[in-house]
Amino acid sequence: MPTRRRRRNLRHLSDEELACALSDPDLEHDARNEALRRFQPLADRLAQRYCSKLYHRGAKCRGAYQCDGPVGVAKAVVLERIVGRPAEGRRRGVKGQLERWPDRRKSELDVQPFILANCGGWESDARRQWNRERGLPARARLTRAERPAAEAAYAEYLDSPPALAVRAAGAALPGLISEWVDALYNDACDTGLSERIDIERVGRAVCITSLDPGLRATIVIDVDHLLARYAPVLWGQLERARDLTRQLSADRSLPGADDDRRKGRP
Repeated sequence: MPTRRRRRNLRHLSDEELACALSDPDLEHDARNEALRRFQPLADRLAQRYCSKLYHRGAKCRGAYQCDGPVGVAKAVVLERIVGRPAEGRRRGVKGQLERWPDRRKSELDVQPFILANCGGWESDARRQWNRERGLPARARLTRAERPAAEAAYAEYLDSPPALAVRAAGAALPGLISEWVDALYNDACDTGLSERIDIERVGRAVCITSLDPGLRATIVIDVDHLLARYAPVLWGQLERARDLTRQLSADRSLPGADDDRRKGRP
């Protein structure tokens, strides 16, 4: 009969000692459990920040008990990025930032500041996981068959009158259509209001917010139409996501939707 492994209480360890304990085979299991408990507040804070942007259009997320958005998904992603995931069967393990800290002590940052300094991209990770749970592609990409025509059409568009007007205004459009694909798909997957495309949000993503609003709208809509014509498979993914998120936003029960209308947000 196998002996039952004695569980160790590691609450007395400092964050730094706990980070080192994760690399000790004898302590790893208990250290991971303690890390999951200890870093819950930090994970809650980051998850609510991401949910605020993805689901509430910048309004405050009140946490998992009062929100039916992706705050729970985001928290699971954040905890995995902080604590990591052990290997299980054929599933490879993932090393978290807490495990990486002992290797980077030259940064002179304590554990929590180190984690916060290395959380770039976690919002995108949360969005992709939320997409998977909603049955959407984690991210949109041009298919191999569509890419040549779409890239050629966009290269030609960069010499069009609207694009020339952008240059005359001292701004620049993205050089690659893939940058537009990311911006349009992220907008499609995040909560919107009545419009199919949030022009302001897409404009921020591709750094053209300084343009005249009319010109900015023309550019964004032109690129969307270009994708509809030359990349119909990808554009179908955009439309499917918009059908979901714009339907969600039409529901008056959506937290923050009424606030957006009162404040006149697009």
